[in-house]
Amino acid sequence: VQTDPRPQWNPLKRALWDAHVKQLLESSCSVAAVVTCINAIGATQNGNSGTASQTDILDRVTTGHWKERMSNNGYRGRRGLPLPVLGRVIEESLNVYGLKFQSVEVVRTPRNMPRQSAVRTTLKRRLHGFDRSGNGLIVAHFDQGSLVPTLNIPHISPVGAFDSAGGRVTMLDVDPEQDRPYAVD
Repeated sequence: VQTDPRPQWNPLKRALWDAHVKQLLESSCSVAAVVTCINAIGATQNGNSGTASQTDILDRVTTGHWKERMSNNGYRGRRGLPLPVLGRVIEESLNVYGLKFQSVEVVRTPRNMPRQSAVRTTLKRRLHGFDRSGNGLIVAHFDQGSLVPTLNIPHISPVGAFDSAGGRVTMLDVDPEQDRPYAVD
């Protein structure tokens, strides 16, 4: 993605792009994604951009043994965050940093989702709401290798934009190997 998608009329989206960081450790995509979101929300709520760092948040947010999951050995041999734990980590992060929010919702999508499914319709409506009015953020948990040439592994990054006409989502990938945001169907 080459164009600057930071519209003046959507301060949350603009703040999200400004707060975007790359992950520091191999398995810490969740940390960079959550820090990006926390700092964007902080910037729009009270002008405190950059209040969360990747090392600080792991010390402050203990849900799901997050810090241990980011270590080389993982927590009980497991590295990274499964989707349900990611939702709890995001909610605790918002609370720890004193940010106001209405809800955190985890939406699991089936592998072969029909084009006319209720989940797809809801996700498109939320993507449109995020993109046009900044009424929420979306963090994706996806198979990175299905989108870019890399390993097929679970990955977490914030959504940066949505083109409703073309149906394309711009990913603010936190992987340091992805030098710029990219759009996917």
